[in-house]
Amino acid sequence: SLALMNDALVQLMADAFAARVEAEQTGDVSRQVARAWRLAIGREPDADERRLSERLVTAHGLEALCRGLSNVTEFVVID
Repeated sequence: SLALMNDALVQLMADAFAARVEAEQTGDVSRQVARAWRLAIGREPDADERRLSERLVTAHGLEALCRGLSNVTEFVVID
């Protein structure tokens, strides 16, 4: 939910997650996106997810993607 995405703790965790990804994949948005998906979701993003994620990172920063990934059903729900 929007309230969860904007929670201060979620923002703090997203910032730390983004810093980790940036340190591991400096300056390469495509590699940052792939690394963030692997860490958060446990898989590579599909073509549409990759394209939209790269667009989000370019427009709003890696933190926005990391915050969004914490709300993906695959992250929240364990099968």
